[in-house]
Amino acid sequence: MPSYTINGYNIEFPKEAYGSQIRYMEHVLRALSTGQNALLESPTGTGKTLCLLCAVLAWQDTIKSRVPKKSTGSGATAKGNGYPVIVYASRTHTQLSQVVAELKSTAYRPKMTILGSRDQLCVNQKMSKFKGTVLNSACSALCATHNCYYRNNLDKYNGFVEGSDGSRAPILDIEDLMALGKKDSICGYYYSRMQLSDSDLVLLPYNYLLDPVVRARVDINWKNAIIIFDEAHNLERSACEAASVTITSTMLTSVIDECKTVIKVLQSGASSNESGAEASKASSASASAVSKGDGKSKLPGLDAVVNMLKALFSLEEVLDNAPLRQQEQFGGERSSKALALPGSWLFSTLEDIGLPYEKVGIGCS
Repeated sequence: MPSYTINGYNIEFPKEAYGSQIRYMEHVLRALSTGQNALLESPTGTGKTLCLLCAVLAWQDTIKSRVPKKSTGSGATAKGNGYPVIVYASRTHTQLSQVVAELKSTAYRPKMTILGSRDQLCVNQKMSKFKGTVLNSACSALCATHNCYYRNNLDKYNGFVEGSDGSRAPILDIEDLMALGKKDSICGYYYSRMQLSDSDLVLLPYNYLLDPVVRARVDINWKNAIIIFDEAHNLERSACEAASVTITSTMLTSVIDECKTVIKVLQSGASSNESGAEASKASSASASAVSKGDGKSKLPGLDAVVNMLKALFSLEEVLDNAPLRQQEQFGGERSSKALALPGSWLFSTLEDIGLPYEKVGIGCS
C-alpha cells in the first residue's frame, strides 16, 4: 500500500493518489493541526470518504505515538484522555456501512464501534415483537433484573479483545454486529456501548450528536474530539428533525393506555404479569419497566401519574379540535392530515393542560 508524507504526516493510501486527493488530505490535516473547523467539498466519486479516513487516522496515530502509555493493573495499555477520539457521523446506517467498507480497504485498523438502536441490534427473541420505546422499556426492565441471557453473556465475553501482539477487533458495521450477536449469543447493542470508552473511532447517525438527550447518554470523551459530519448537506434537515416533535393520534392513545396500566400497577403494588393479546403484552412490558425500575430512579407517585393521565386526555381534546389539513409531500403525493406548529405552541399548550416545562422530566432509554 503506497505511503505519502503530507504536511509532515505519514499517510497510507490504498492506491496512487491524484493531486486533488492530496490537496483534500492537506486541508484535513491543516484543520486538525490548527484546531480549526473545515468545510470540505469534492465531486462524487473522487474518494472523499477514503481521503478523510486516511488523513484523520494518520493524524491520530501520530498524536497517539507522542502520548506516554499508562500501565494498568494487568499490564495492558490504558488510553485515558491522552488523545482525541474521532466521531464520524452520517445521516443513515446505510451511509455508515459504506464508510466501514472504505475503512476495510485501508491499512488502518483503529479500535472502533458503530452505534445503533435496540431495534437494529437486539437478538433476544422474547423482545422481537416490541419496537421503539416499548422495546427500550422492556429491555431496560429485563436487564435491570439480569434476566436477559444475551446481556448477561457480555459479562464473561472475551471475543475480539485486543491481543498482546497489538491485534485489533475486526471492522464491523451494523449487519456484522448483528451477526456477531447471533453467533456468540451476546447483545450487540450493549456490546457496542461497552466499546465506546476505549474506541479510537466511533461511527454514529446524526441524531446521536444533534439530540442533546441522546448525546448526554453516549459515553464519549468529548474533550478535543474530532467531529466529522459526512454528507453535510443533509445536516440542516436532520437538525430540524432533531429539534422537532411529532405527535400522532396512535402515539397519544398508546401513551394513555400505558398510563392506565402504570396506575393499575401502582395501585396493586406489584408488577403487571398479565397474559393475553399482543397489545396487552406490550403494555405489560412497559409497565413492568416502571414497576421494576432501572436500579437508579424512583417509582412515580400515584397522584403524579393520575394527573399526567388527566393532562393527556386534555391534550387529546386539544388535538382533536386542531384544524388539521393534508400536507404536500415530495413527488406531489399527499399525506394524511396533519398540522405543523411552532415549538412555542407546544410549550404553551402543555402549560395550559397542567404540564409546565418545570414539572416534566425528560429521559431516554
